[in-house]
Order: sequence, then structure tokens, then C-alpha cells
Amino acid sequence: MIRPALLCLPLALMSCATPQERCIAAVTRDLTVVNRLIAETQANIARGYSLEEVVISTPTWVYCDQPVLVPLPDGSRTWVNGGGMCLDDYTRTTTRPRAIDPEQERRKLDGLITQQALLTQQATPAIRQCQMQYPQ
Repeated sequence: MIRPALLCLPLALMSCATPQERCIAAVTRDLTVVNRLIAETQANIARGYSLEEVVISTPTWVYCDQPVLVPLPDGSRTWVNGGGMCLDDYTRTTTRPRAIDPEQERRKLDGLITQQALLTQQATPAIRQCQMQYPQ
């Protein structure tokens, strides 16, 4: 299970940040998301298609050592350690191309750039407040 560990990574990194850095990260969270979406949309336009993550789950036979209920000659049954094969789900994440409408992507980019300007304007005083509240 690598995924949950990766989800905890930002929390671990945030614990290393200074109070000022944590404050600024909190007040610019939406701006950070919009900046990432702008970069992604610009890359989609340049490429001519987008990339989407797809999770593929495949049942796979694996060696397992699970207990198995085995009948005995007297008609009773007992649990015996297995050693056979059992099905387990193998999950992997892959990326695949997805067609885009370039005009729609450009409109989306225009909206994101407008939102970026608004969020930057709103974040500036909040960043100053963080710097005053938590001087380095």
C-alpha cells in the first residue's frame, strides 16, 4: 500500500515547515491548486490531449498460506495450513491519453488565469499578516 504513505507525505513535510511557512501555505492553498491546474491545462493545449490516471485492478493467482478446512476419514473436518494458490487483486495505476477540445481548454485556461489574479490579490494581505504574525 504505497498510496496511503504518499498521502501522508505532505503532512510530514508540513510538520517540518516553520509557523510562517505553514501559515502562508494555508492562506495560499487555493492559489496553489489553481497554479497547478493552469500548468496542467497549458500542457494539455501544447500536447493536444490530456493525460488521465486510470486504476486497473486484475485478479491474480498468488501463493498463499491460508488455513483450509479439510475433511477427515471419520467425517469430521479440521483446519490445516494451506500452501495452495488463491486469488488476490493486483492494482496498478497507469496514465492514458484522452482527447480534448482545444477551444474548451483555452476557455478553461482563461477562467483559471482570471481566478489566479483574484486569488493572488486576496492572498497578498494574508501573506503579509502571516509574515507579521510569525517573523523569521
